[in-house]
Amino acid sequence: GMTMEVDVPELRPDGTPAVWCTRNSCSRSSVRLESRRPLWSPRLKSLTLDFFGRCSRASPKNFQLQLPGSDQTCASQEKVQFLFGKTDDNLFVLDYKQPLGMVQAFAVALSAKDWR
Repeated sequence: GMTMEVDVPELRPDGTPAVWCTRNSCSRSSVRLESRRPLWSPRLKSLTLDFFGRCSRASPKNFQLQLPGSDQTCASQEKVQFLFGKTDDNLFVLDYKQPLGMVQAFAVALSAKDWR
């Protein structure tokens, strides 16, 4: 399956994102998000990933992002920063939270549109 890593600007104490400027050589402080990986289900004899009731159709486009080092075995919606999943023909759900903004989350979702 596909995996993804996403780097986004770190949030300042006031909640606004740091600015990345390519014109000067300032350091870029970032937050990395990585794919939440499925776990083997002995009962189903398949890899599974809990979408917390938000996704109802199997699709290679379904994925979640979390902070690195998050417990892969802990099925907690609080640990998921981004969730993209198929709910019907040509219909998907997109859930996101900080450090992602709306445009960043939509861009990440679009990057998966050609996954097969």
